[in-house]
Amino acid sequence: MRRLGVRLGQGSHVLLLPCTALMAAAPVISTARGAGLIALGNIIITAGILFISTRRDGPTIRATMLSLFLAVLTLAGVLGWQQLAARLEMMFVDKMSTRTEVYRNSRVIAEEYPVLGTGPGSFGTIYRLYKEPTQTWDAYAHDDWLELKITFGWIGFGAICLMLVIALARWFGSSGIPLRWDFVGLIWVAITGCLVHAKFDFPFQIYSLHLLFLLLCSILFCSSRASSEP
Repeated sequence: MRRLGVRLGQGSHVLLLPCTALMAAAPVISTARGAGLIALGNIIITAGILFISTRRDGPTIRATMLSLFLAVLTLAGVLGWQQLAARLEMMFVDKMSTRTEVYRNSRVIAEEYPVLGTGPGSFGTIYRLYKEPTQTWDAYAHDDWLELKITFGWIGFGAICLMLVIALARWFGSSGIPLRWDFVGLIWVAITGCLVHAKFDFPFQIYSLHLLFLLLCSILFCSSRASSEP
């Protein structure tokens, strides 16, 4: 593809760079333990993908990307790392904010409703029947994978996982919109980070994150390998 002769930094789209840096640093600034650790991992993997995909570009492009990633890490470190580090030290002292109790009670529910589950959206209501009187009444299991098995059962859980695998693997097929490997790789990183986070928290109970996740899966489902891909 022919590159347009534009100077670096020209165009209004550069205004998105500080917004991108702030969004990337936001999980650390929020002091959410799981989100912060996963965000740091995603930043490192994203940097690797972009540096590999731009290995044939000039040093100015790579230096600009390096500056952006350093800005993200600096912003996260200055505004949130001290508070996040303190919370990480308390992770095992406070039993992950009593989540171990929620996990233990939730596994009992999953064992009693293994096939069809309790029904979508029913966890908050049924959990009160399985908690101890002195325990907190939680609306979410703090484990979206476990809550999915509880509310949908193994049948629904298996169907949803199958659809997810199809969406992730669709790029290796044909008859879709050709997309470069690095663009698809960044979507995979975002989706994987959300799925890992869902094991220890409830990102899919937040409508904005849930919608974005479905949007990224829809893009993958409509994609295919670019004709120039090896």
